[in-house]
Amino acid sequence: MLSDVCLRLGSVSKLALLGRNGAGKSTLLHCLLGLIKPKKGQVLVNGQGLDYSRSGLRKHRQRVGLLLQNPDDQLLAPIVRDDVALGPRNLGLSEREVERSVGEALELFDLEKLADSPTYPLSTGQKKRVALAGLLSMSPEVILLDEPTAGLDPGGVVRLRQALDLLAERGVHLLLSTHDLDFAYEWCSELALLDQGVIVAQEEADRVFSQFGEVTGLPLLYELKHAVYGMGEAPSGSDRQQLLERVRLLGQKSDS
Repeated sequence: MLSDVCLRLGSVSKLALLGRNGAGKSTLLHCLLGLIKPKKGQVLVNGQGLDYSRSGLRKHRQRVGLLLQNPDDQLLAPIVRDDVALGPRNLGLSEREVERSVGEALELFDLEKLADSPTYPLSTGQKKRVALAGLLSMSPEVILLDEPTAGLDPGGVVRLRQALDLLAERGVHLLLSTHDLDFAYEWCSELALLDQGVIVAQEEADRVFSQFGEVTGLPLLYELKHAVYGMGEAPSGSDRQQLLERVRLLGQKSDS
């Protein structure tokens, strides 16, 4: 059950939603997309209640898209290009506009060589990029992501991160629900913690983990940061790459 949930996305381009199993993360994403209508209360977007009529949901889902945990549940067309085109066509765009939107999305996610390939034999990472391209082709303002790193090997996580960075650079706001603490800590601008259906914190990552680490667990990078710099001298989130480089140098010295 969700209660009085409020998330700030206006000034945050990369927000991770953390919480134990059963905390309500997936339920919240489905409510934000309009897949679930609350029995009590309402979903407010920019102060306006969500319109659950067919036309209202259609308009809302042009602004807000969802990347499912399993991309096989999201890819509906047998060919990559056709799947990416489904959204724009459903919006009633002209074929010229559909072709332009699809071309831009395929190019952005480096999928041009796979455009005429079948979707079923693609890797999980490739399928997620196709699904993201399909969402981008509808020019959304917000993309919700349910466990986006699930099923990916380390290389796939890197490529997913690059794809999400491209979306953020285009001004798309990203809200991802995840148990991957290291990915959330290293990549997201802020973290929001959902506990028993209530958002108990939305702050910069170090503050969330310092206050609620017993609830969330701690990412390895966070522990390394404080081991290297000390609890009172840990750098802010913007300096995490400096931390990684320093840890690498320390590792090289210990091996020499």
